[in-house]
Amino acid sequence: MQSLETLKQEADHSRVYRTHNIMCDDVLWHVSDMTNRIPGIDWAACCRFPKGPPKREPYEIEVKHMIHWGRADARIIEDAFKVTLPASVHEFYSEIRECVLNWKYSYHILDPESVVAWEQFHREEEDNESLPVHLIRFCKIAGSSDSIALRKHTQTGKWHIDYASLCDSTAESQSSKYDDTHLSEDLDGWIQRLMANDGILHDDDRNITAVERVA
Repeated sequence: MQSLETLKQEADHSRVYRTHNIMCDDVLWHVSDMTNRIPGIDWAACCRFPKGPPKREPYEIEVKHMIHWGRADARIIEDAFKVTLPASVHEFYSEIRECVLNWKYSYHILDPESVVAWEQFHREEEDNESLPVHLIRFCKIAGSSDSIALRKHTQTGKWHIDYASLCDSTAESQSSKYDDTHLSEDLDGWIQRLMANDGILHDDDRNITAVERVA
C-alpha cells in the first residue's frame, strides 16, 4: 500500500500554513482529544505556532500528521455490518489504528470501533437501522459535518471512497444516484490523492484562499 509507505516517510515532516480560518481551533481540538484518549504520545508536537500564539489574523500554524501507529482489526467493521471490505482497508488498519492527517484540511480516520459507532449513530438518527449497509462513514472532515465513506456500487458491488453529505439521507447516499461520483477507487488511491494535492478534496477547492502553504 503506497500511501502507508509515504505516511511513514512523512510522519515527522511538518507543513506551515498562513490562514484566516478556524484551522487553528480544529487542529488544537484534535491535539486535546488525542492527548486525553491516547496518553503517552506527544500529540502537542504535531501543532505549533512558529511566530508565537496568534493574536490576529492571518496567523501561521505548523502541523504534522497525528498517527496512532499499531494494529487494528477491520473485521470489527465487517462483523458489525455483515460486509466484506476491500484489502486496502485491512492493510491500512494493520499498521494504523487511527489518525488525523493535517494538510490544508484535516481528515480524522477513525479506529474500527469508532467507525461502527459513527455509522450506527447516523442510521439511528435517521431511524433506518434496518437499511442494508452499502455505505460506511469512516472519516470525519475538520470544520464540516460531512464524512468520507466507503460506498458499495449498486451494480458492480465494488467498494469505492465517496463523499457523504449530511444533507443526504443514508438511503440516498448509497443509492444508484451516486454510483458514478466516487472520489477514488480505493483507500490507498484516495490518501495518495490527498498527499499530491495538499489535502484538497475537490478540484473546485484548488483556488482556496483562506489557507496558504508557506513552508
